[in-house]
This record gives sequence, C-alpha cells and structure tokens, in this order.
Amino acid sequence: RHRIMFMGSSGISETCLSRLITDMKSDKKICKDLKVVTPCKTRQGACGAWSMAEREEVKREEITDPRSLKNWWRTDETNEKWDIAVVVSFRYFIPNRIIKKFSKGVINVHPSLLPKYRGSSPVQTTIQKGETEGGTTIIKISPSETMDCGDILDQRRINISPEASVEEYYKDVSSLSADVLVDCLDKFEEKWGSASVQTRKVPKDDDPTFASLITRADCKMPLQSTEHTCESLNNFWRGLTSSGGAWVYFHKPNAREPLRATLVSLLYAPPVADLPILNCPPGTLFFPSRKPKYFLIKSGTSWVACTKLHISCEKPKTPTEFMTGYRFKHSIAYEGVFS
Repeated sequence: RHRIMFMGSSGISETCLSRLITDMKSDKKICKDLKVVTPCKTRQGACGAWSMAEREEVKREEITDPRSLKNWWRTDETNEKWDIAVVVSFRYFIPNRIIKKFSKGVINVHPSLLPKYRGSSPVQTTIQKGETEGGTTIIKISPSETMDCGDILDQRRINISPEASVEEYYKDVSSLSADVLVDCLDKFEEKWGSASVQTRKVPKDDDPTFASLITRADCKMPLQSTEHTCESLNNFWRGLTSSGGAWVYFHKPNAREPLRATLVSLLYAPPVADLPILNCPPGTLFFPSRKPKYFLIKSGTSWVACTKLHISCEKPKTPTEFMTGYRFKHSIAYEGVFS
C-alpha cells in the first residue's frame, strides 16, 4: 500500500482519481493515503479533480501559480511524506527537485501508445489520424527526461471504431487508463523494476507524431488541401468535436467579412459518386435536392457532406433551413461560398 499524491485536472484525471478514492475508502489494496494537487482555478472555476476531492473530503491543494511549479513545495513545514506521485493531465512540467521528494518515484498516465502521440492532445490526434487502435501508457517521470519519453511500466491497447467520435473514444480510453493505473500501482515494485526504454526519443520538433496543443485556428477544415481524402477530412472533423468543432469560413452574400461556420455534424460517407459536380473548385456549395438531408462542400480532392451547420451569431441550421434562409437553390453549384 502506498501514500499517493495525485496531480491532475479534468477528463481522464477524474476517472483515474475516482478509482483511487474508491480503493482508499473501501478495498485499500493500493492506497494507504491520498492527496490531490490541482492547477489553479481558471475563469471557469475549479477543475474536475478538485471538485471530486472536495466532494469526497480528500486532502487537496491548489497550485497558485498558473505557469509553473517553481515556487511550490519549497519547504517541508507540513512534514508530509509521499511514496508515489501519479500525474494525469496536470498541465505542469515537474521539476527535478519535486521528483526527488517521492521515495518510490513519479509516474505519468498518458492516453496514447507511446512513443506515438506524445504531447498535449493525444486523444484528439489519435482520432484525427484515423487510427483503428489506441490505448494508454504508464511511464516514469525521471530527472532530465524529455517530455513523455520516460521508461514504460505498462501499456494497453484498445480498438477504435472508424465512426467513433472523440468523446466516445475519450470515455473508453479513460476507463482503460484507470484500469491500467490501478494494476500498475498494485504491482508497483515489479512494474517499476521491469520498465522498458521507449524506442524513439527525439525532440518534439523532430517527432512527426507529436500531438501539439490544439488551438481554435488548428480546427479550420483544410478545404484547399489536395492531400486530404473524404475519409481523412472526416477523421479531422471527428477528432475536434470536443474542441469546439471543425470550422470553415462562410462568405455570406453581400457581407464585408466572412463568418466562421462550425460543421456540427457530418455524414461518414457522402453519396457523391453519381453527381455531375465533381470538378468544382474547393469551397463550392451544393444542395442535392429540394428538401436535402445534407449539403455538400467541395474540398481539394473530395466532398464533405454536412447535416448541421452553426454560423457565428446564428442558431444551428439544418440543410433545409440553411438553403431556404439564404435563398440557395438545389442542384446548383455555388462556387466560393466556403473557404
């Protein structure tokens, strides 16, 4: 049984923390004592891990510096002693002086099959790349080790449906991560002693699979790209539904500036093979019928079939509402509507 400091925020952190709290309050197979450390509050309030710890009356501490741990835990006035730190979506780099405070070590739960998809957005990137298999990895956090490059204590795989949303996969990989974490802590000495070195350790700028933090600008659908197929564009969209959604510019008739339009839902395989519009330029809009269930947007090499659109400052629209509201007609190719 271990004295565990849990460092996390929300999402997968909450699932893993829930399992540790359950163990501490009932089974007590792995967790003798538990403290939760979370990032400082944002404008949206406290993170999920803090709220859970507060609700379950677990020891907790909030980091006051939003940028780093430089000034945290400088003294041992409380005389707290912890065996293991469990880091899950914590947002902070762990300095060496903090790592050395844990008698048994520091581990990180990373929801990807490392060394693939190191970085801040492994779950979204796994979906965006169209992977049919994902998973989670438990690694050591060691002094002077490159981010997400620590030795592997355990790794488990999970299948991904080609139509799964990022939310569906997130739920599955969160549950898997909690299972692997509990098993790893239960057999900690064995897992720590037999950890394997990652096969690829390169700086993030040289890593083609590095999963960088996704910004709103990164969510723009690459309509002009000639490298994306219909399938890869769908994967791009699926991976962003939890980040505000993939968007395009809508060039509203007679408007001075284009508006952002979020593609709320897409068809997995748009039925365009028999339509006489295959050679239109990217950004072309097409409604296939008088009361369409979808509308088509031309990309560099294919078409995207959208079943709901959310234009800035307007309510989400169905294809029929979009067509009638802007007085488009069916069976006409409107070039330059999107970019």
